[in-house]
Amino acid sequence: MEAVFEVAPQQNGQGNARETKEFKASDAAGIFYYDTEEVIKKNKVKDDNLIFKVKKALNNYNFKIKEIALLNSEKLNNLDVVMSSLKDVQRNNLQNNSSDKSQEMRSNIGKILRPIKEGVQINEKDLNQFLEEILSEKQNKKWIKY
Repeated sequence: MEAVFEVAPQQNGQGNARETKEFKASDAAGIFYYDTEEVIKKNKVKDDNLIFKVKKALNNYNFKIKEIALLNSEKLNNLDVVMSSLKDVQRNNLQNNSSDKSQEMRSNIGKILRPIKEGVQINEKDLNQFLEEILSEKQNKKWIKY
């Protein structure tokens, strides 16, 4: 289940357009995967040996991230359910918007997501260091921008 965040409707050409943004705990934790072929293409890696090393590094990274996601799937799913329920309650005006309660909830969510984010960031840092060693300076700059 995914929570939905809504923005106020646009009025007379001013203000924000109504958007619906879904809360996904996995996105909030920084869990994402690289498309190896796209990375090779965007970074213009031509050497077969280098292509093999980059693919291996990216596949290794993706595997580790999938492992983190799997180990924390229950926590992430529970956060998605909680956020969805919270938004439903707020949408129906059944909850008194107490800033203390909101702050406490954000703090609790942060406590749950922080270790997951740190695991993802460690793997991202390792990947960046490895690619920095094997890619040319120009390719590495493209990688960092990617």
